[in-house]
Amino acid sequence: DGTNGISGYERIEESEVISLPANGGSGFSSVDCPSGKVVFGGGCSASFLAIGMHTSAPAVNNTRWRCGFINHHSTLALNPTVTVYAVCGLAQ
Repeated sequence: DGTNGISGYERIEESEVISLPANGGSGFSSVDCPSGKVVFGGGCSASFLAIGMHTSAPAVNNTRWRCGFINHHSTLALNPTVTVYAVCGLAQ
């Protein structure tokens, strides 16, 4: 119940395909904590080496982890599968 500390810890992960235009095109993906829980941390991954991450941070009143991805390939638009991870729980 979160009384005097942290409880209800869980790791949430969500994957999706996003479209990134060539030469610096960017996009975002996020994962939400279950209702009533807050995010303690998170991370991101992408399926192509030419994809970088420019954002990995909590969002929406600390109930979501949001990641921003950028396409470093100069001529090809890419459609990577990206995964966003969040560690969520109850806190008091």
